[in-house]
Amino acid sequence: MEDYLNERKESKEKRRISLEKERAQKLRTVECAECGQPFETMQPNQLTCSTECSRQRSNRLKWQREEKRYNDTNVIDKDISVKVLYKRDKGICYICGGKCDFNDNYEINGYFTAGQTYPSIDHLIPIARGGMHAWDNVKLAHHHCNSMKSDILPSELGLDIVIDDAYAMARKVSPLKKEVKQLTREGKIINIYESTAEAERQTGVKNKGIQKCARGECPTYKGYVWQY
Repeated sequence: MEDYLNERKESKEKRRISLEKERAQKLRTVECAECGQPFETMQPNQLTCSTECSRQRSNRLKWQREEKRYNDTNVIDKDISVKVLYKRDKGICYICGGKCDFNDNYEINGYFTAGQTYPSIDHLIPIARGGMHAWDNVKLAHHHCNSMKSDILPSELGLDIVIDDAYAMARKVSPLKKEVKQLTREGKIINIYESTAEAERQTGVKNKGIQKCARGECPTYKGYVWQY
């Protein structure tokens, strides 16, 4: 009986060692398609490192499908994310040269609001002017700098042009766009966006509701006051 138990124990140990070797052979290190961090997996089609990254990627792709500016003709790289771009560009805003900060954000009435230095994706050739949503056409930028730059080309900025001047130039490029302010119920300005579409892109609040509030049809929308 004792010999039999020893044989079973040895057999289990051999099986364990065999499975570990097999696992080690299948294990591969890849970069998460959402956050860019390396992780190990045995699944050949696994793209993200965690359930949270998988959820964020799913929501981002859903937003891209719903975003009218993005479609099959201009989306080349679906896996562009702020976190991966932050890692690639070393956290530096290419417009002003300052450091981007993921902690620069806050919540009002349960809604996420990005601060001025929060990182964002900027298209060198804007989508509105025929640019592609591709890795070679995106750079990391502060939320504020991105908003100020609007839809102008880098060549139109020039080395001596400050962000506010660039914003003025954007008005000439897109004269139909109307600037909109986001305020608290108490009247404190949270941010200024170059259009209601940009406000929706940055805050997730629907631009139709923003427009109604800005036109005075309702006092607030989603907990904010909106003004042209």
